[in-house]
Amino acid sequence: MSAEAAPAAAPESPAWLHWAVTHANAADIVLVFLLIGACWVVWKAQSREDFDFADMLRDDTSNKPTPLRFAIIGSFAISSWVVMHDTLANNLSDPQWIFYLVTWSGAAIMRVFAERWDGRLPWAKKE
Repeated sequence: MSAEAAPAAAPESPAWLHWAVTHANAADIVLVFLLIGACWVVWKAQSREDFDFADMLRDDTSNKPTPLRFAIIGSFAISSWVVMHDTLANNLSDPQWIFYLVTWSGAAIMRVFAERWDGRLPWAKKE
């Protein structure tokens, strides 16, 4: 009588890999690749002699890194991911898209306008 060998048990995958495979969606995958890409770009740029990432965090007036600049960069990253996530899920509403555009492109336009404005309204009488 010949005894058949039992099949070898498959190696167990790590818990994080099992979770990633069963729960990941397209937005999560894009987010991971964007974070990896952003880290790579900052790492490559920081290794150059003529670039300092801290310059992105410096205030224009005091020339010191400020928490506000860090918060702005973080807010841009988070809001961009939310817009991308909602677009992939077909949940992006028109007001949400308009608020995103106004916040990130409108802010730069208003800054230039405020710097050049002389205090007069366009329909006011000329003195």
